[in-house]
Amino acid sequence: MKGARAILERRDASLSSADRHLVRGRIDLLENRPAAARRELSAAVRSQPGRASHHYWLGRALLADNASAMASSAFQKAYALGLGSCDLHRCWAEALRASGAALGDLRQLRWRDVLDAEPVVGETTPHGLVVQTVRGRGDVIIVAPEKSAIFQAQQALKADPGNAEALLLAGELWAEVDQHRLAVRMFRQAARQLAGEDPQETRLARCHEKWAASSLALGRLDSYLDHTGERARLVGDTEPAAMAPYYEIAAQEASSRGQLERQIKYLTRAAECEQTAVRLVNLADALLVAQRPEEAQLRLKRALALNPPSPERRQIRSRLNRTAFLTDSKAK
Repeated sequence: MKGARAILERRDASLSSADRHLVRGRIDLLENRPAAARRELSAAVRSQPGRASHHYWLGRALLADNASAMASSAFQKAYALGLGSCDLHRCWAEALRASGAALGDLRQLRWRDVLDAEPVVGETTPHGLVVQTVRGRGDVIIVAPEKSAIFQAQQALKADPGNAEALLLAGELWAEVDQHRLAVRMFRQAARQLAGEDPQETRLARCHEKWAASSLALGRLDSYLDHTGERARLVGDTEPAAMAPYYEIAAQEASSRGQLERQIKYLTRAAECEQTAVRLVNLADALLVAQRPEEAQLRLKRALALNPPSPERRQIRSRLNRTAFLTDSKAK
């Protein structure tokens, strides 16, 4: 930017008026002055309305200035004038998402009426991006139009399949339409790229956070915990107690899927991360369901030793009486 400033300050600089506005606008944008950038880049567009790059940079300034709908129009104009870079489509996707058009006006079509072969989710057709097939009606597809963030994110990846920001954005958008397998694929690729491109690791942390959420939706509970842990490491949240709530979430999901032993495993890990009376009681309840009263009794005694409030103590003692009865019955 110092070089650009020097050029502008030279009296004999041979820049056209439009280029001066363009350079000044880009400097303002990089120095976090979006309103000033918007004025300069609007002037550049007025001077040379036929240049795609001017509309692209104006779109960037409008997006930074929270004028997402106007930014989308600017990116569309840049595209119409021949610009088709990954950055254009990615920024266009971000503008559409910010203006509430993550999926755009979805359409439901019978693919046999409009296509020669059945498309797959993620495929771009002349009628839009296929985001879903209707279960039980295999000839029906749901498509997102060009003016949708998810369509433009996929166009960005067509232009540059390895672009980390486009992969991360596409993953988030696929997760929004419950296409979590496709989202995980995007997050996996994004993490590989971001590992070498993200010095502060903030985007990498976000990638692992979103990857964890999609893993949870798919019932991949160990993966959910792995990526939650990686995200915690990246943001410096390394205290063991920080992971306890995530083990509880995994336990709840395992319970809803009828996976009792996995539920017990995750509840055990939660109590190991941070031992509380409530966690020990929850673990004891799961152990009782698994017909392991001796282990349940041990956890309840530990819970009581933590000296919880009186109402909790009464409930724990009641459970202890029950486990003692079950333990005696099992011994007989």
